Amino acid sequence: MIISTVTELDQLLPPNVSSRTERLFTLFEQTERSLLIPVLGNALYDKVQQSYSEIASGTATFADGSPVTGPDDLCTSGSSSSLTPMQQLIRLLQVPLV
Repeated sequence: MIISTVTELDQLLPPNVSSRTERLFTLFEQTERSLLIPVLGNALYDKVQQSYSEIASGTATFADGSPVTGPDDLCTSGSSSSLTPMQQLIRLLQVPLV
């Protein structure tokens, strides 16, 4: 799943949305399966998932080489130029899920 934290949701949802964001995670997982996999194909989707797993585990780096400590860093990176192309793709793919 390419959205896994409440901070990510807060960045993507309008401010007037209820704070019951935890319930949305199941819906997002279903939407990824029904929307993203058919569009991206399994190979690219697997690469996106792998990259997101590296971000979530803290083993990824930004384009400038600085460490990514978790998914919330993508929301607070400040500039898309600091993101790698795959990190930019992940951020773009998160928007239609929400």
